[in-house]
Amino acid sequence: MATLQNVQTRFTSVDRLKIAYRRFGKQSTLPLFYINHLRGSMDTLDPLLFNTIAKNREVIIYGSFGIGHSEGTVPDSTSVMASIAAKFLAAIGVVQADVIGFSMGGGIAQILAWDYPQLVHKLILAGTQSAIGEGVVTVVASIPG
Repeated sequence: MATLQNVQTRFTSVDRLKIAYRRFGKQSTLPLFYINHLRGSMDTLDPLLFNTIAKNREVIIYGSFGIGHSEGTVPDSTSVMASIAAKFLAAIGVVQADVIGFSMGGGIAQILAWDYPQLVHKLILAGTQSAIGEGVVTVVASIPG
């Protein structure tokens, strides 16, 4: 079985730009689609975590625009990032997935689930918040320490 360390990086096109991704693990009807943190690359993920998950289900990881091996520039809107994720899933033939988002990826995953509910079977949020923006920044900045 392919692992995070040895699976081949593939490419698909979204809005005429190449997006890098990796698919590995036990074939399953509902893959686990991972959305990484801001500027997070596929090359920095924890192999122990993802290889353990891949023993029981298919895992899909990707680099959105401007990240890692993907073309383009990083969008400045999480809504645009969610739209790219939806187009990416369509481009690789995934009609529904369990989605996990880490940090800012969790914010993107929430928008993906809201704007494209047909794509998201289950939503897993890790180390994230409900919003990103001025109000959140103000609250975080006011915390002592």
